Amino acid sequence: MATLTFRERQLIERLLDMGNGFVLKFSDRTFSEFFKLDIGVDIYSGEFAGLGESKAKRLRCFLEKAEDQLVMQALSGLIQHGREEKCLGGTGADFVGGLALVRRLKSAASAPDVTALVEAADGVNDALLLRQIQESLRQDEPQAVVDRLHTFSVRFVRRLCAGRGIEVANPNGESKPLNSIFGEYVRSLRDAGQIESAMGDKILRNAISVLGDFNTVRNTQSLAHDNPVLGRAEATLIVGNISSLIRFVQTIEAQINSRTDVEAPLSSMQADDLDFPPEEDLPF
Repeated sequence: MATLTFRERQLIERLLDMGNGFVLKFSDRTFSEFFKLDIGVDIYSGEFAGLGESKAKRLRCFLEKAEDQLVMQALSGLIQHGREEKCLGGTGADFVGGLALVRRLKSAASAPDVTALVEAADGVNDALLLRQIQESLRQDEPQAVVDRLHTFSVRFVRRLCAGRGIEVANPNGESKPLNSIFGEYVRSLRDAGQIESAMGDKILRNAISVLGDFNTVRNTQSLAHDNPVLGRAEATLIVGNISSLIRFVQTIEAQINSRTDVEAPLSSMQADDLDFPPEEDLPF
């Protein structure tokens, strides 16, 4: 689903002159051809009929359902077509706003995937951090995500450790750094034989070092302090990498929990609890 705001939707309505059910000066045939040939979408399929049959209603449905990349391609092509045919609606300011919207959607489409964080979030603090992370990415500001993502990651790994009885503070009460507690978590996985491959083990061990560098970046190149922040490209790389690590760990935990759910009922049963029939009644 595209990350369009209410104002952006209203801008599209004006720019593409959608007030009377039309879209620019497209006929049904040319509207269908534009979407099939330029976007690779059948705009007249049942998927986009949820709001009605007119061209404007089908486009509104498309804007609700399609991802940023497809919406960006469609708007870019529609604006170009309207300009060439001299049939764009709205004002000059709307035209400039439409171009800015296309640029924003292009950036959003290349933003790191943080859906793993949605699944990992737990509690009010995580929900607040997640909203701040998502809003910064929507504004194409991955640099502003680094500090919040570090806090989110610390909370996530502490929960993993708590589930395994791992202390997250030193004897003096000082909190252990992120890479340290993650290293203890990985060690517990290895000791329990819960890492399935040498490659998975290597990825997790390498992640300990990566999280050590993440501590440094958070302290010296993020908004955690008065720092010069990272550029967009490196911030995007870091956010995507940490999110992928969280997804990988979640997969491991899900596999462990799945095995535990299957094995626990059998291991918890005692022989005396089993209701065997008398030996003489056995059919063999």
